[in-house]
Amino acid sequence: MAVKLFGRKPAAPPEIKGFDPAWGDEEARTLREALARGKWREAHGALEATKGSWDDRQFLVEVLTDDLPGRPNWLDEWVEVYPQSAVAWTVRGAHGIKWGWTARGAGKAESVQDESWQIFWSRLEAAELDLYKAAELEPDDPVPWAYLVISARGMEKGIPEIGERLKQAHARRPWHHFAFSQALQGYAEKWGGSHELMFDLARQAAGAPDGASVHALVAEAHFERWLYILGWDKDDAGADTYWLAPTVGEELRAAAMRAVWSPRYERSRLAPFDHNFFTYCFFSAKDWESARRELEAMDGILIRSPWSYSGKPIELFRIVREHILKGK
Repeated sequence: MAVKLFGRKPAAPPEIKGFDPAWGDEEARTLREALARGKWREAHGALEATKGSWDDRQFLVEVLTDDLPGRPNWLDEWVEVYPQSAVAWTVRGAHGIKWGWTARGAGKAESVQDESWQIFWSRLEAAELDLYKAAELEPDDPVPWAYLVISARGMEKGIPEIGERLKQAHARRPWHHFAFSQALQGYAEKWGGSHELMFDLARQAAGAPDGASVHALVAEAHFERWLYILGWDKDDAGADTYWLAPTVGEELRAAAMRAVWSPRYERSRLAPFDHNFFTYCFFSAKDWESARRELEAMDGILIRSPWSYSGKPIELFRIVREHILKGK
């Protein structure tokens, strides 16, 4: 049942029509609009200003390189004009990884054609060169290492290498959530790891201080485990009951208490990721009170993860929202 305040049902969270590529951030929206016109200098200035504020840099690099058509010419121009700027190389490297994934596609490995694999790997190899150059130019920056975690997974470099790159990111920004999330993917069974390795990494996040976003890693691990039951084990009945196990609900609430519900929560510009994820997980666990709390915390900002696993993600979100508001 939905939470009531002073005996009155709270107002419904705002309607959402689609994904927000800027994650509700006005600066990011303005910069994305400028990049769409080939104007990259504003983005250069904004990213250079994030030196030392690594979560802000991670946010801007991720949002500004997402959903770009093809390989924009301004990426090369940016690097040519500012060859000693780490952010120029980071942006081109981050985009290179996403560009590579467009060739591979989001399907299972067996669905990828040989030619697509070659394009995928060649684009990742080029992205790695850019990211290593960025890491050399800005030794304290964890962001290039976070993306190198992704390329290690895509190039099948193995668990030890993914772990080493995660350590590099962690050394520069302790408990860097984006890097840990990407390592979690690499540790997952679907990428050659195991369920045990994945959960071991997620539960290591308990070592982070209260309020750290990385505590949400437990929710991400449960989502991945459920997705494996659904997509790889083909066990619809098992998938239907997975979230209802008492231990799953307990871990979700414990993670939220130390992350998004903590008074010390580091509400960075990456926070929409946490709230979107917890909303979906609490809905799946039929924990309606917690789900509504996170739906309200989303504040109308819908991002691709975790909704994009569905072929109709916007429709999925609307169904989830309706169930949460009804409390059933």
